[in-house]
Amino acid sequence: MAFNQVLSKTCNWDEAYKKNPYHVRKPDAVCPQLDSLFTSKRVKRISDLGCGDGRHLVHFARLDYLMYGPDLAAWGLQRAQDWLCQENLEARLSRRYSASALYPTQL
Repeated sequence: MAFNQVLSKTCNWDEAYKKNPYHVRKPDAVCPQLDSLFTSKRVKRISDLGCGDGRHLVHFARLDYLMYGPDLAAWGLQRAQDWLCQENLEARLSRRYSASALYPTQL
């Protein structure tokens, strides 16, 4: 699918973020198991494809992973950036189609 076609569909996500003040702050229940797996495999960098407003970015950044967050929704990325700043955390965010996102080794 062409990037422009995908980009044109993101207005739905941007509108959803703008209309709905609800912000999911709790990471998925599987995240502690993922942390254990990542630790055992010595993973240091995580790319959260389609990171949205950042609940997994924040969770894993708190655990000292180097986080990368590609997403098409500019509004979601802004919310993620705001949250990261509030928590004094960092992640590399980019507006891009997740399927074409670079892996952290390419960043």
